[in-house]
Amino acid sequence: FSRTLGWGAQAPRVLLGKRLSNLKDMLTEWLHASIVPFDIWEVEISCTASGSIQQVKNSVKTPLRNEDGEILRHLMKPICNYFSVGVESRVGLGFDKHRTKSQLLNKAVYVMFSPAVSLVDSCC
Repeated sequence: FSRTLGWGAQAPRVLLGKRLSNLKDMLTEWLHASIVPFDIWEVEISCTASGSIQQVKNSVKTPLRNEDGEILRHLMKPICNYFSVGVESRVGLGFDKHRTKSQLLNKAVYVMFSPAVSLVDSCC
């Protein structure tokens, strides 16, 4: 998100500023920004009667439930420009599974997964 807004790898230290001056400047920039295309995908998933849509938290799968407490078997959600197929998607998946809270360590994890996946794909 911070790169999309032109901040670089992280948000500015003083996000709001005195009397919200930084926030006002950002809003002015956004209101006058050029419109560019952005990929938004509508994803729909349906399961059989015996299946369910599950969420993984702390390596534990739990079925999602609707407002009535029934197990969710159909889901529609928009996703924003986050779809890839092939080597880059395998790198991203490996990276996401090993993501940390440290930006520096995350970069190291990404560097480790990129060549490993590329080598496996080119050799096998």
